[in-house]
Amino acid sequence: MKSSCHRINTPTEVARCRVRSGNNACPGNPLDCASAECVTLLLRLAFDRSEAVDLLTQVTGDSTAGAYRIGVLYTRLSTIARSHTAGADTVNAALADRLGRSVPTLDSAAMFDIARTWAVGKETMDGRSGAALLWSVARSPLPCIRKLEAMLVEDLQYLAARSLSHNGPATSGAGAAMSPGSVVR
Repeated sequence: MKSSCHRINTPTEVARCRVRSGNNACPGNPLDCASAECVTLLLRLAFDRSEAVDLLTQVTGDSTAGAYRIGVLYTRLSTIARSHTAGADTVNAALADRLGRSVPTLDSAAMFDIARTWAVGKETMDGRSGAALLWSVARSPLPCIRKLEAMLVEDLQYLAARSLSHNGPATSGAGAAMSPGSVVR
């Protein structure tokens, strides 16, 4: 049985979904109801830059995708992932292949169980597991899940920033600092 929420049809909640139809369901694409910010973060967590370039090249045929800046690359993939095209199907299939085995039981879990899983494990969860949890939330058509989605996105962005500040590639030893000349522009 799919998870359900209380008050799923309030005007404010329905308005948050960019494609909600009169039948109270998000049609088609499983990422239709997720925010662009959520899908972009999900793609960044699921695929490294070279994988994202390969995926974008595959779905668009754009052989110059490797020259895109990081933000442009993932924004284009996010836009495609949230569209109703064959490209969206390809991106969604790649996400399912990458993350699907990580969250088989969450597809039918209640929002409370997903929130509890996150609350208990967020400090120790690896990036792939965090992405898988976000993916399970992003695919839900339920409007009440959007609040959980926003919390997950905010927490994952914070954890990523903290991880980079403690373990980033610029740190080559405890407390090592970058010199102004070492910044790549």
